[in-house]
Amino acid sequence: MSVSALVARVRRLAGRSAPEGDSVDRAASIPTPAPTPAPPSGQPGAPRPSLAVRVAFAAILAVFTLSLSLFMLAARFPDERLRLWAERTLSPGHGLNLSVREARATLFPPGAVLSGLRLRLEGAADPLADMPEARLGLSLWAVCLGRLEVSAEGRTLGGELTVEAASDDIFGGGWREVVITASGLDFGRSPGLPWLVNRHAGGRLSGELRLVPGKTVSGKAGVLLEDAFLEVEGEMLRAVRVELGRMAIRAEYKDGGLDVSECSVASDMLRGGLTGRIDSPGPGGDIRASRLALAGTLTDEVQAEVTSPRPAGLRLTGTVSAPVLTWEAGADSGKAGQSPPTPPAPPGKP
Repeated sequence: MSVSALVARVRRLAGRSAPEGDSVDRAASIPTPAPTPAPPSGQPGAPRPSLAVRVAFAAILAVFTLSLSLFMLAARFPDERLRLWAERTLSPGHGLNLSVREARATLFPPGAVLSGLRLRLEGAADPLADMPEARLGLSLWAVCLGRLEVSAEGRTLGGELTVEAASDDIFGGGWREVVITASGLDFGRSPGLPWLVNRHAGGRLSGELRLVPGKTVSGKAGVLLEDAFLEVEGEMLRAVRVELGRMAIRAEYKDGGLDVSECSVASDMLRGGLTGRIDSPGPGGDIRASRLALAGTLTDEVQAEVTSPRPAGLRLTGTVSAPVLTWEAGADSGKAGQSPPTPPAPPGKP
């Protein structure tokens, strides 16, 4: 037996006869590798929550924020305070006042129900328009973003009226924009309109008015008035109904007045257009005292059926309650108030 084989056999015999505790000590003496710490969250390699967990967390946060906002709004605006807030916020001003008989807040859907709305002109005995009920809505998405967006809609004068307002601050700070939309409002049903224009007038109004409130109010309007008419005094103090037909109006409110860039008239009686400006009397003034300065050209369609069309210049001045109309006949139609000259007879005829 070789020496190397003998040494190997002795080592095997020594390993079998070693006590159990000694092997345990040797095993314990072997160093255990320390666990590798997990990288902090947000660093590459960190475990990320699943998509479902993130969506659930976002939904819970949104519901909590919305519930808290609605609770704060309900606490801030009880029914009576909500009624006063609606009157102050939705009143157009400039001689127009809105009154609300009752307001009731609703959480689902969030908003309020306004009852007994009445739009009145200062000094008028009869209201301009009545609205039995209006629905005030609140945008949930805007509330979650810390903004306030409300809308009110209802029926009045045989048509629909909608008011939308937006603010960058949920608890005040002023409105950023106000949009008023009308559809089929029949002014002939308005009890207070004759008091405003001092005569009977009517027509179905549709269009939109955009206002930017602030220290200097500005806005733009584009409306369409269909089947419009105006009753004026004629000969023998009899009321004469002037058919204005279809009127398209575009105007811009600035510098305390209304710049009318287009006021087209198309009816069986008249056809043409006017432009100019209407200046309001200012805060606290009588809206009927608004100054008019409109001018344009109109054609008498009734006369045009008999003779060739003879457009005449028209100027509308004075105030809303007492307008002054001035006709200026065209160069080919003779002097105002006179008949045009009779053409000469053909040769050979008397």
